[in-house]
Amino acid sequence: MVAQQRKTLGGDRRAFGCAPAGFSLLELMAVLTLIGLLATVSLSTLPQRMGNLSTKVDARRIVLDLVHCRRAAIATGDNHVLVLNYSGKAVNGYTPSRRTAKGLVPVEQPRTFPGDVKAEFSGGEPEFTFEGSALASYEIVLTATSRVTVVTVVQATGSAQVSEK
Repeated sequence: MVAQQRKTLGGDRRAFGCAPAGFSLLELMAVLTLIGLLATVSLSTLPQRMGNLSTKVDARRIVLDLVHCRRAAIATGDNHVLVLNYSGKAVNGYTPSRRTAKGLVPVEQPRTFPGDVKAEFSGGEPEFTFEGSALASYEIVLTATSRVTVVTVVQATGSAQVSEK
């Protein structure tokens, strides 16, 4: 009878219909395995996503430098240009510069593209006049693993736009 009372007064929880507290080791191992699989799948695509992000960041940086060159050309009365830097035949960066009577003078530090980003400039080096217009229409194509980002400069207004192909 004492044993019967002990079971019903809290010694045995199953007598009251309560489940045991906590998780079993098997349940914990199953959850950790699923979390590990999900982390492995998401991390395997990380380098590709980083390369794609790189083209977007570089395109925005180019647009900011184009806007800066345009504003500087209006403010100073001198043409401002993004002088392309080459590594062999490939464009690996550019230097914002000012065209003076003595030639081109760099106004900022050179910018470089990451190794996984390929840059192609059509229309020559982007250059702006004292009126804020571009000397020509320019297109800058940045290519990464699975993304192509295009920066277009409109000749009449000197404005720049970013789009993805």
